Amino acid sequence: MKIGILTFHNAINHGAVLQTYATQELLRSMGHEVEVIDYRNQAVEAYYDKFKFHLGVLLRKRKIRYLVSPFLFWLQRRAFSRFKSKHLRISPDGARQAGQKDLILVGSDQLWNLRITGGFDPWYWGDKATIGLDPEKTRMATWAVCMNHTEMALGETARIGRYLKNFSALSVREKELLDLIAPLTDKPVVQTLDPTLLLEADKWRALCHKVRPSHYVAVYAIEFKDKRRVAKVAERLAQKEGLGVVNLRVYADTGSLLDALHGCGPDDFLSYLNAASYVVTSSFHGTAFSMILGKQFFSVVDPEKGNVRVENLLRQTGMENRKVDYDERFEQIAPIDYSQFNVGCSLKVGCLRSIDFLKELGV
Repeated sequence: MKIGILTFHNAINHGAVLQTYATQELLRSMGHEVEVIDYRNQAVEAYYDKFKFHLGVLLRKRKIRYLVSPFLFWLQRRAFSRFKSKHLRISPDGARQAGQKDLILVGSDQLWNLRITGGFDPWYWGDKATIGLDPEKTRMATWAVCMNHTEMALGETARIGRYLKNFSALSVREKELLDLIAPLTDKPVVQTLDPTLLLEADKWRALCHKVRPSHYVAVYAIEFKDKRRVAKVAERLAQKEGLGVVNLRVYADTGSLLDALHGCGPDDFLSYLNAASYVVTSSFHGTAFSMILGKQFFSVVDPEKGNVRVENLLRQTGMENRKVDYDERFEQIAPIDYSQFNVGCSLKVGCLRSIDFLKELGV
């Protein structure tokens, strides 16, 4: 079967690119011809135009770190481009290639988050006329897709219900979203895992390379306002354990330029997580890969806002005690015993459900 993947493959975001890779490799392992459809949402592309952003901040704040940040972002983009060129099969012409597929999987990732995509993007909501698909030839299905749940409360339920009719099958990542959209469609809605959790740890470790230094706390936060607070949690842990800190952030937006890992591609991200003594993260994929790689980790969750995606994953794996807030001092938290917390076993039902969803599509 010829399958296309429609997702945020071009984002300068480790989780976005690695979940794309995971879906591609999973489908290839099942014997299919797979390509990533090279469609790029304008709002997502604009968000990652950090050159203009940081130069604008430089002019306003006149801080030296914003002078070098566009160069650091260039290093980052180059590292991502190298990874994608080597590991992703990306179609040269999004619309033309989409029309040649038997099946297009929309997802995973937050493709239905209207704040990220700048409103309803017809590509991500299965509008075959806009994409230029033959309704009789190409099927579309969602694959562990996510959205900001608050949008359902903003009067969009009727519109979303209409869009759901475009898909042959529906799967979402969070149960909260399943509960919200299930009443809007007569099709079953299946909760599937993020595709990064469907590949064996050895598959991810094969992408890793040796790194220096050793014996450090890796810290990874992607929300701009969250980065410094999460870094302080990591610094407290590092001080307690007598370790250094490696910050996997992308830009010189907070703190010292010296503690960040600049030009960090997806393979570098995996490598530094894999070699770390501890991981401190506020990211879903930071949490997921810490589990996959068997790391001692802590997931920092804002006590006021929460984090549905991270908390859902911790609950599924029985690792709720890894959730900490910004004031955590680490005196009372025992290390993870991975002989007791086998992530694969904890997620076995979800893995089987995810694979069954694909098989029911004829994959």
